[in-house]
Amino acid sequence: MEQTLPSAELASWLCEYHGSAGLPGWISLTAPGPPPFHSQVKARVVPSGAARAAPGSGGTREATVGDPVPALAVPGSPGPLKSLPPGRASLYTAIMERNMAYDFHVGPIPLTTIQRLPGYIRLARTLRRAGREVVTSHRLGELLGLDETQVRKDFRFLGITGKARSGFPVDALVERIEHYLQWDRVQDAALVGVGHLGKALLGYDGFAAHGINISCAFDRDPALVGSVRSGLRVRSIDDLEPVLRAGSLQLAILAVSPESAQELALRLARAGVLGIWNFTGCTLYLPDPVIVQDQDIAIGLAVLSAKLSARDREGTP
Repeated sequence: MEQTLPSAELASWLCEYHGSAGLPGWISLTAPGPPPFHSQVKARVVPSGAARAAPGSGGTREATVGDPVPALAVPGSPGPLKSLPPGRASLYTAIMERNMAYDFHVGPIPLTTIQRLPGYIRLARTLRRAGREVVTSHRLGELLGLDETQVRKDFRFLGITGKARSGFPVDALVERIEHYLQWDRVQDAALVGVGHLGKALLGYDGFAAHGINISCAFDRDPALVGSVRSGLRVRSIDDLEPVLRAGSLQLAILAVSPESAQELALRLARAGVLGIWNFTGCTLYLPDPVIVQDQDIAIGLAVLSAKLSARDREGTP
């Protein structure tokens, strides 16, 4: 019979499916939450795009790629995950396609433009402190290593206009970029994981300038629970859901081991978190409407290594 999978089950399944060594193969899906979603189901994704439960796993169940997948019942969930496209060999592909929507554009604005905004606002704030009222696109490009045409194009996406000779008002630059990035208001965030990286993040005093205040921190290490780090008392991971729900927190910073990342990310989603800044180094699979931003140190190192290697091959000093 037809079986539709709630998003939380789908996320757990995809994580195990993607991480298994021999694909396709039998995988174990343990659905989180209370009955009727607590039973364990064995499933196999076959090239035709259908997944069938193994005999003896609680009845014969079938899920076909293209079936609707209801959204996880989390606070603030706007609706169901999109139906899985027919003809795909795996549900993993559908999730990756959904996540790819955020890879190159955010709304009408290219991701590369958004990645340049922190540099613009950092420089504009410096100029404002120095008493400068206007700045030209030529000067901004010169200081940031960008072409002035690119600078003007980036500003047009945000509706920032300047005058031909005098340039752009510095105050307007700061205000418009802060407003677009929502850095003109501070929102509370939860830190999950207070190891070496988590402690460093807690000690960073620049978050307020970027619209973030870490208001609570969690860890499962008994040696850390109850201790005070950077003025904040570390809570037990067992208190995660009630604390987040009570505070209506929608933003979390995940800095745990890769082994714990998926489990804790699902718990954050069920507690109402809509945005996760992921420092775990592993890919997370979560239902709509949760958005994950990966911060992988290995990516930066890979780019640096590739540039050094290319320079060596070209013989550039």
